[in-house]
Parts: sequence; C-alpha cells; structure tokens
Amino acid sequence: MRCLILGCVKDCEIYLDQVFNNIKQIQSCFIETKIILYYDNSNDNTLKKLKELKKKFPLEIIIGEKEPDEHRTINIEYARNQLLDKMYSTRIYNKYDYFIMMDMDDACIEPINIDILKKWLNKQQEWDALSFHNKSYYDYWALAIGTYQSSCWADQVPYETIYKMKNFLEAKFRKKDIIKVMSAFNGFAIHKKELFRDCKYQSLVDNYYDCEHKIFYKNSGRNVMITKDKLFDQYKGEHNIDEIMNKIKELKK
Repeated sequence: MRCLILGCVKDCEIYLDQVFNNIKQIQSCFIETKIILYYDNSNDNTLKKLKELKKKFPLEIIIGEKEPDEHRTINIEYARNQLLDKMYSTRIYNKYDYFIMMDMDDACIEPINIDILKKWLNKQQEWDALSFHNKSYYDYWALAIGTYQSSCWADQVPYETIYKMKNFLEAKFRKKDIIKVMSAFNGFAIHKKELFRDCKYQSLVDNYYDCEHKIFYKNSGRNVMITKDKLFDQYKGEHNIDEIMNKIKELKK
C-alpha cells in the first residue's frame, strides 16, 4: 500500500517537529509515502522549518502565491484543492492507494496511536474515508450527522448546539465503534484515493461560509465514517472540549 500525506501549512513552525514525528510512524504502515504540503505566507519561520524537514522526509512544498481572501475558509479551501489537483494531475502519484488529509498544527502533535491506524487499514472494507474521534478535541464544524447537517456556528446558541452534537455522537459510539456520517474530519482523515477524484472542497454555501470539508464529503456519495478509536493522545490545544463546557456555564449564569 502507498499513501500520500497532504496538508496546509501557515504559522505552524512550533508544531512541525511533533507532527512529523507522527508522520514518521505513519510511514511505517505503507511501502511508500509522499508528503505534499501547501505553504501559505506565515508570520514565523514555517518555511525555513519545512526546508529543513525536506532533507529528512519525501516532502514536496507548494508555495502559495494567491492573494489571501478575507474569509479564512476560502483560503483553506483553495489550498486543499491545490493539493488535490497536484495529487490527481501528477502521473507518478497514480500508483498511490490512499491519501491522508492532515492538519499541521496542534490537532496532530500529541503522540499517535499507530496500532489504531493499522487496525483500520486492515478493515478498509468498512470505509471509503475515515476520521478518528477524540473526546477532548472538537471539530463539530466539520461534522454532519443525523439532523445536524448545517453549520453549528450558524445557530443562535452555537455552544449549546455543539454540546448536543457531542452527546449525540457519543451515544452512537456506545452502540458501535464506527459510524456513518455525511462529513467528519477532526484534523486527520484517510481516504481511498481514486474514490474522491471528482470531489472538491467548497466553503461558500447559500451565501454562508461553512466548513470546507462538508461539501467535499457530502458530494462524494462515498462511505464516510468516523471511529471512536482515538488516533492521537488526548488533545490539549485551544479547541479542547473543556472550552465548550465553560462557554455553556457562562451562558447559563
């Protein structure tokens, strides 16, 4: 099996060593890997760090030249689509079986539980795209499940909506260790490459800027799954679930 590892990079200098330590373990699961990163102009030494890592890893860096949009999701959507275009238009990448879309920030710096990835690679008949839950990390903006299809941030009380989504998801996991969703990401997802050839990331939907992952997965028509198995150790970054709980407590005061 061969796998491409894709990611967008901006202001990630302080995270890259830990992320690439995890990538090194991911490489052990495949006979061949290639890392393709889209770099956007940063306020730190991200590019310098990437050039250092390129000496140790099979890394291709795409330097972003597009003038940034005022909407962050448009910039991320563009970067992810550039990565897809590079992957699908380059002949030498035709032989690859999978691609991973992976965040290069604190979402993927905690030590990876590589046996979890190996487990689900051995059960690849159960998914076309697979992401991994982490109770302490929330990516409910990318999640579309059950009646929760629109952006949680469009609701009048978004933190309560996220709390309800969290409970809904974890109730599902009490019955099954893998569940079908319309969309999910959580900072890391693996895909069967050829099944997503015609898919694009898009964030502007009905005059509202939503998470770019939703259209990508919803339009794919594929078996998009999320497992309760924790790929990374407990998330300790700014998007910790404790932040949601604190927001809800403040709202109820």
